[in-house]
Amino acid sequence: TWTLQQDIDPANRTAGDRFGASVDIEGDSLIAGGSTADSTTAQVGAAWVFTRSGSVWTQQQRLLASDGATADNFGNSVAISGDSAIVGASFARVSALDAAGAAYV
Repeated sequence: TWTLQQDIDPANRTAGDRFGASVDIEGDSLIAGGSTADSTTAQVGAAWVFTRSGSVWTQQQRLLASDGATADNFGNSVAISGDSAIVGASFARVSALDAAGAAYV
């Protein structure tokens, strides 16, 4: 039988963030993307990392792209494995190429 353990509710979430647009879990670590979250610029995107102790999930960090720009979609895809996480930004501008996309580890 599956039962709800906890509603994950990150700090700094605002309307329109799309928190949970992408998620991944491994053991006691979880990452969730919010591809249109606001940060230093509008809709740059973010990802949140949580860890579980017993049955309680606690936010560890909010991840942001160091070079994030408006509408990058950082957090559009996420994955976590051990102590590493990767976050995709499907519309990131790279080397003057619009919407070339990027991945951040």
